[in-house]
This record gives sequence, structure tokens and C-alpha cells, in this order.
Amino acid sequence: TLLITDLKRMEASTKQALEYFNSTRNIFLYYEDLIRDHTKLGDVVEFLRLPQMNLTSRQVKIHSGPLQEHIKNWDD
Repeated sequence: TLLITDLKRMEASTKQALEYFNSTRNIFLYYEDLIRDHTKLGDVVEFLRLPQMNLTSRQVKIHSGPLQEHIKNWDD
């Protein structure tokens, strides 16, 4: 019942923050864009004015198979 109200409040907060920081360099970054397009990470590095380098992660997948097999309350 509060979803619409909360979304409108968040939208207003975002708009206000953008107005406060309109003279500050900023970049909009969405997680989905990073996953879909790996060149986006290079854009972030460039925005931060860091040297370009080959970025890697030590994160490893620890589960295999469908998620349904690992989540007990999948149907819920």
C-alpha cells in the first residue's frame, strides 16, 4: 500500500540530491549495466581518473546447479 508513495518520495529525494550536487562531477551507474557490458567498468575507472588496468576478482562461485536446489523456500 505504500509502494507508490515510497517511490515518489525516493524520486523526489534523488531529484533534490542532483540539484544540490549539480556542480559536482557525477556518473550514473547501474549494476545491470556492469554485468551486461564489461566496458562500463572502464568508464568508471576513467571517471575516477584512475589508471586503466586489468581488473580481476577473486570471487568464486560456490554452488552449482539451479538455484531452486539451494533455496529451501523457493516456492514461497
